[in-house]
Amino acid sequence: HPSSQFLPNPSNIYPKIKDNMKQSTVIFVILFSTLFIYSIQALSNMKATMTINSFEKGGDGGGPSECDGKYHSDNTLIVALSTRWYNHGQRCHKFIKINYKSKSVKAKVVDECDSTRGCKNNIVDASKAVWKALQVPKNATMTINSFEKGGSGGGPSECDGHYHSDDTLIVALSTRWYNGGQRCFKYININYSGRTVQAMVVDECDSTRGCKDDIVDASKAVWKALAVPKSQWGETSVTWSDA
Repeated sequence: HPSSQFLPNPSNIYPKIKDNMKQSTVIFVILFSTLFIYSIQALSNMKATMTINSFEKGGDGGGPSECDGKYHSDNTLIVALSTRWYNHGQRCHKFIKINYKSKSVKAKVVDECDSTRGCKNNIVDASKAVWKALQVPKNATMTINSFEKGGSGGGPSECDGHYHSDDTLIVALSTRWYNGGQRCFKYININYSGRTVQAMVVDECDSTRGCKDDIVDASKAVWKALAVPKSQWGETSVTWSDA
């Protein structure tokens, strides 16, 4: 899967240390083409950079997996390893343990991240299921939105074609996170200044129509539950993860 390994354009890269995603072991992690910094250990406590990749047909990983010539569901705990760790297929279908903060998961090696074609030599290229299991939070900008008829949100919600009360814990996500509706009616954890709330995804914040690609567009109920000072309502920095 070499095509997913190139670094994003520098103009699209966030500052290297932001919110709770701070440098601890000088490890770089690419998340949805955005650069963050994490502490990850893998392969007998070796430091690694964990990146996100699709192993499905038509996904950003390109061709089928090297180990078996097949595509795999992104909902399974699987990874590709840099050429040196892939070791000519010696780790195919074996499990590695990946540690992030206090959490760890075991993932199966199914592919090579080809270091002769641009992949760095310290990569653990993981499915979204691995990221979800490790509960790696994403930096985001939270904005406020009305989901009611006649409100600032405009039309009905994309997930169900309905309007929703602003007194419910609901959000719209930027197009890349909305992911074609894959997160519709699922819950996400939103973290702000030591507080966390769960909110349901009901709509898309359309990035083809001006919405930035890091937006969690939340109802007033979310802002209230997070105890964001009223003077800061409108836009603030948060992190989020799938619940």
